[in-house]
Amino acid sequence: MEGEAFRYDPTKSYDSHPQLSIGRMTDVCAHCEAYKWPGEAPGMCCSNGKVKLSPLKPPPEPLESLMSGTTSESKHFLENIRQYNSCFQMTSFGASEKVFESGFRPTFKVQGQVYHHVGSLLPSSDEEPKFLQIYFMGDERKQADRRCKTNRGTRGDIVMKLQQMLHQYNTYVHSFKTALERMPSDEYNVIIKADKTPVGEHARRFNEPLDGKCTRRYPRQLLRDTETGEDGYPLYRRRKPEDGGIKTKLKMKINNSNQEIEIDNKWIVPYCPLLSRLFEAHINVEYCNSVKSIKYICKYVNKGSDQAVFGLENDRNSIDEIKHYQLGRYISSNEAIWRILDYPIHERHPTVIHLAVHLENGQRIYFTEDNLHEKMNDPPRTTLTA
Repeated sequence: MEGEAFRYDPTKSYDSHPQLSIGRMTDVCAHCEAYKWPGEAPGMCCSNGKVKLSPLKPPPEPLESLMSGTTSESKHFLENIRQYNSCFQMTSFGASEKVFESGFRPTFKVQGQVYHHVGSLLPSSDEEPKFLQIYFMGDERKQADRRCKTNRGTRGDIVMKLQQMLHQYNTYVHSFKTALERMPSDEYNVIIKADKTPVGEHARRFNEPLDGKCTRRYPRQLLRDTETGEDGYPLYRRRKPEDGGIKTKLKMKINNSNQEIEIDNKWIVPYCPLLSRLFEAHINVEYCNSVKSIKYICKYVNKGSDQAVFGLENDRNSIDEIKHYQLGRYISSNEAIWRILDYPIHERHPTVIHLAVHLENGQRIYFTEDNLHEKMNDPPRTTLTA
């Protein structure tokens, strides 16, 4: 068969050639009942019952009836399904560079970044609604007429039914409707000023200081021992230099000039050196003795994961070639599907295999409640019993 692709012979029956025919899908998975070809990996469909997908929900009406193809209306819909799909598109497709090749079967190629553009929810006064803007025209008949005008071959009655379905079930349409209702109105005039301190409201927000002092009351008072303030909050110990406190000088750039300032415990935020060194983070240890304090525990725990992570590395260390390879290699969709289907990723020569050493009839068997008898009657072979 070498070079046969360049010497095609129409008189030959290639579909029955032993090197080309892979047979029929005769193997059936015992877990998900998927059909497979002989020789395929046993776990490529459901990983031997480990992956169990929930059944797909039927689409709402009228989409389910239109997809059946049993009526003249559904047959018309399937024949023009691309036009109907274009009727309800919310975004426009674009790319930075486009390459057109002429000739047989012209191909549209995209170079650079591909993006989907979502315009404003409302059109300008001199423009007609398009894409997402059609959903908010108000009148259903005007929406259907506008969609049919830009997509030839569609029927207004079918478009009316589909847009009613989308307004009722589609979560994206609901989200955009909510965003439209929250759009700013010209009836409100929001003015932000920093000349007055909020009274009662705007907790945890601080305006510009009027007297040049920090809103967090720094510098703090120097104390020999921790005391309880008048408001019940602790006043932490901040020792003077003569009582064992630390004082140092820092060089800082202030008003475009280098100045030397003196820093003591009045300017230090309370922290625990042991926890800061152990967790490499600033942890403020407080005793929660009120409901007001406990609510912050629940708040901080449910803040979510980190949104940004960065690390500092020393270039003088030895180069980790394995890490550089993992960070620099390109993992494509081909490799992903190759791993899902349990195909070999790499080879080693000479072959090196890790042997599962065990006593006679002492190999490990992994089983579940469903395959217990199967595993006991026919245990899997190991590298020693194969």
